[in-house]
Amino acid sequence: RLKEFGLEIPLELWGITDHKIDAFKIETAFKNFLDSAVICHFYPYEYHHMVDALNAAGGWNLKKEDIVQIGERIINLGRLYLLREGFTAKDDSLSARAFRRLDSGPIAGKSLTPLELREGLEQYYRKMGWSTNGVPETMTIDRLDLVDFSN
Repeated sequence: RLKEFGLEIPLELWGITDHKIDAFKIETAFKNFLDSAVICHFYPYEYHHMVDALNAAGGWNLKKEDIVQIGERIINLGRLYLLREGFTAKDDSLSARAFRRLDSGPIAGKSLTPLELREGLEQYYRKMGWSTNGVPETMTIDRLDLVDFSN
C-alpha cells in the first residue's frame, strides 16, 4: 500500500530510519481516519480501494492525500488536547521492557536504546510539523485548520 505514496517496500528490518518514519506517519494518519469513519483496519485493501469505496458511498471526491490529511488533523487535535492537559514530549516514551535485547527471531541480539527512540521521535516530530518538544508548529495548525483548538 505504501507504494501508492512513493515509498519503497519492503521497509528496513532494523532501526528507526527516515523511510520508516514516513511510513509510520502515513499509516497512523490513515488508521486514524479509518477509526473516525468506523472502518475495520484489517481489511486487505490498497489505499485507492478505500478511497474509491468512500467516494462511492458518500458521493465525495476525495483523494488518498485528503484522507491522510484528515488523519493528520485527528492526530494533531489529539496532541493539542494532551498538551493542554499537561502532557509533554517526556511522556512520549516506552516502558523499560521495550528496550530489552531480543533473544530470538530475525533481529535477535538487537535492542532499541532510549537514545534511538528519542532520535526517532525527533524525526517524527519534524515530519509532523511539530517542534522538538512535540508541539504542533503554527504552520501545521494553520494548514490543518486547527487554530480554534490551539489556545
